[in-house]
Amino acid sequence: AHDYFDSLVSAYPRNAEITYLYSKASYYKAVGLEEQEKIQEAFQYYLKSLESLDNIRLNKKITSDKLYDETIHFKALIYTRLGDLLYWYDVYDAAIECITNANELFILENNRNALSRNNIILAVIYGLNLNHDKALYHLSIADSIFKINNIDVLLKNDIERIKASVMYNIGYKEEAF
Repeated sequence: AHDYFDSLVSAYPRNAEITYLYSKASYYKAVGLEEQEKIQEAFQYYLKSLESLDNIRLNKKITSDKLYDETIHFKALIYTRLGDLLYWYDVYDAAIECITNANELFILENNRNALSRNNIILAVIYGLNLNHDKALYHLSIADSIFKINNIDVLLKNDIERIKASVMYNIGYKEEAF
């Protein structure tokens, strides 16, 4: 599918829908490569997917609402995947940048579950870097989203567990648990 859409994008470089489908094909190829533990190749295809989405002129006046919404969502997913890979390989600053970009897009589509999850990941990254204030800040965002929207209970457990770990690491041994 990826090669097919690659040839279509070459023939019709200004067609937003073909470019979007090419981006999706690149993304799913990256997911498959990631599952095969071919991380560098997967990372390249995630970037290729993101780059092709950046070539779509996202203007609500000339782009259909559906394509606009799908592109925003898909771009957020790509940034999240890139952020996760960078986090797993201890490239924390770049991971923070990617996850922050994803969050900005998830805010546009009001995806609270993804926002909560990504703020938990940011809290973990900041905690690993001993930036406890930012870790607690992102945990409070995730917790607020959870309380307001009563979303995924497993995320709530993660929030509490990570908060206890951060509190313990900054010296609140009794209060953490």
